[in-house]
Amino acid sequence: MSLSPSRRVLHGALLSTAIAAANVQAGDFPPVIQKLEQQGVEVIDSFEAPGGMTGYVGEMRGRSLAFYLTPDGDHVIVGTLMDEPHDGPAPLRPPNSRQPKRGG
Repeated sequence: MSLSPSRRVLHGALLSTAIAAANVQAGDFPPVIQKLEQQGVEVIDSFEAPGGMTGYVGEMRGRSLAFYLTPDGDHVIVGTLMDEPHDGPAPLRPPNSRQPKRGG
């Protein structure tokens, strides 16, 4: 059975996406981020963070979390990053991040 040209393109795109996803899951992150993955954190996205850090959005046990890789790549800080100009607690939110779940 022969696939139409549009079906071939679709199958090729799906295969490429699956390979790319497998490569990311295979450990394209620095070792300290891989340690978080070994502890059950699912890395969802990364973004440029203040201070030369790389920010990450992750999930663990159904809860969203943010963590930040230091510029030397040797340390990770887990938690809310605050900036100085705000009056009161105003956490910096990673782009397109989900609101953390409350409770339980």
